[in-house]
Parts: sequence; C-alpha cells; structure tokens
Amino acid sequence: MLRAGLLRLGGSMLGEVLSAGPGHRGLRVPCGNGHEAVFALARSDRASSASQPDMRSTAR
Repeated sequence: MLRAGLLRLGGSMLGEVLSAGPGHRGLRVPCGNGHEAVFALARSDRASSASQPDMRSTAR
C-alpha cells in the first residue's frame, strides 16, 4: 500500500515537471539581450560501437 502511494505521488510529480517545459519553440528564440538566437546544427543520430564500427573511419 505504501509502495503504490509513493508510485502515484512520484508519477504525479513527474507529470508536473514534464508539462512545465516550454516544448518546441522553433528555429529562432530570443536570447535575452534583445537579439535572436538561431538554431545552427544538429548532430547525426549515427553512433558507432565495437560491434558496428564507423565505416567512415580512416584510422588503421
């Protein structure tokens, strides 16, 4: 009974935290100094590992 109550409390707290975020604001946002910050670059989702090495590597 205690565990269920704590899980319910934690779930409601997490929900409040996640809903408080600003979400997606687009490619341009105000920087705070009267200017506008522009999104520049995103890293690729590609990841390498020992089982699947990055084929672009030139190291030998």
